[in-house]
Amino acid sequence: MNRLKARIMFRYFSFTLLILMFLLAFLDGYSQKKVEFETAVVEDSVPIVSRDFVKKLFPDEKVNWFFEKNEADSSFEAKLKANKRRYSIEFSFNGVFKDAEVLIALKEVPKYVIDTIRGKLNESFSKVEFKKIQRQYISQGDVMKIVNEKRFNDVKKEVEVNYEIIIFGESTDKQAYYEYLFDGEGMFIKAQELEDSNHDNFFY
Repeated sequence: MNRLKARIMFRYFSFTLLILMFLLAFLDGYSQKKVEFETAVVEDSVPIVSRDFVKKLFPDEKVNWFFEKNEADSSFEAKLKANKRRYSIEFSFNGVFKDAEVLIALKEVPKYVIDTIRGKLNESFSKVEFKKIQRQYISQGDVMKIVNEKRFNDVKKEVEVNYEIIIFGESTDKQAYYEYLFDGEGMFIKAQELEDSNHDNFFY
């Protein structure tokens, strides 16, 4: 029975993946915006190395898994809530850790950092609303090995901190949602307008 269930879920996942790839291929020629599709998947469809990694970090929390596809690549993402925080942990399609993000409040960003960020945003917009702020931890070393060895205190040494911010920006001729990425000091890295179809996934 379990094998039959796994086979059905694999076929469902494969069909969903084909649909997402078709839609992205079609939309890529018509839009320069960030277009991203996300669908919930069963845990068994996620590489076991990714599942084990999350389990070691969050052994008692309920984890929801998603498959994401954009015009550049595809990935798996674990979403969960722990210690009153919302986390998302992203892996490559092959299961390699890419980054982890934690949802934070604006007041948790150091003042000099947010002042630098506001300065950059004010260059492009007359009005800015912060909709979502995540502290992002980008892998700079073998984070998975460290976690597997349970050397949790060393994890921070292996990551680089960025801030991923979603805003609603108003300029003289446009109003839209944007995703900005800044480094740990508030220096601009990149920005992209968000496609309206992404709206349901903006805030987690």
